[in-house]
Amino acid sequence: MVEGVVFWAFYPADSDNLYKTELKGLTMYGSNDAVLDMDNCNATLPLLPRGTIMQVIRGGNHAQFGNYGPQPGDGTATISAADQQLQAAALTVRILRAVEGE
Repeated sequence: MVEGVVFWAFYPADSDNLYKTELKGLTMYGSNDAVLDMDNCNATLPLLPRGTIMQVIRGGNHAQFGNYGPQPGDGTATISAADQQLQAAALTVRILRAVEGE
């Protein structure tokens, strides 16, 4: 059974209205992310589950959420990939704990 959803530098599709669900939610992106379409991201905020935690990772960019190398048009990260990924993992653990009732 799905009890939570996490978006790393992404957002729900227009057809995925999660607002009325009981899901725990987390959405995050890097402050230097120049790939994420912020207009679309902001437009889909009403689709996220109620109480979704929204977090900006200061100094992070789009590509550093994964290990696939630079992405064309992305901003320059001012933190290391390891730091960004550790922050993303810690935030994700926060949601997992919430799902578990901790």
